[in-house]
Amino acid sequence: MTTRATGPFEVEDFSPETILDRDGWDLGRIRLTKRFHGDLEATGTVEMLSAVIDGTPTAYVAIEQIEGRLGGRSGRFLLQHAAPSGEVPIRLSMIAGSGRGDWAGLTGEFSIDAADDGGHTYVFDYTFGEVPGPR
Repeated sequence: MTTRATGPFEVEDFSPETILDRDGWDLGRIRLTKRFHGDLEATGTVEMLSAVIDGTPTAYVAIEQIEGRLGGRSGRFLLQHAAPSGEVPIRLSMIAGSGRGDWAGLTGEFSIDAADDGGHTYVFDYTFGEVPGPR
């Protein structure tokens, strides 16, 4: 059975580093941390690569580790970000088999949205499946 988790989150730290700034290209590496509230009480740590072309954010890719509590269980899992910048909501892919702790066997679809006022929200439709045993 699929369960929906929703709530707000905020970015607590945003640490950009320029990799290349030439001919209208601004390529960067960004590390950021997030705090999730609501149905998912967790922290997120993101390692991101971004591209800005002629002053316009155009695309990014990232891996995010989320760790905390969900559905009465504690654990962590990984999300893969890959999106054109400015496209919302952003749909993220949970990395198969990445659930750890009580979140082993977790699968789902995760999206984030940014409101015009700067607030952020998430929706996570998830299922706790069976954990594969030894073969």
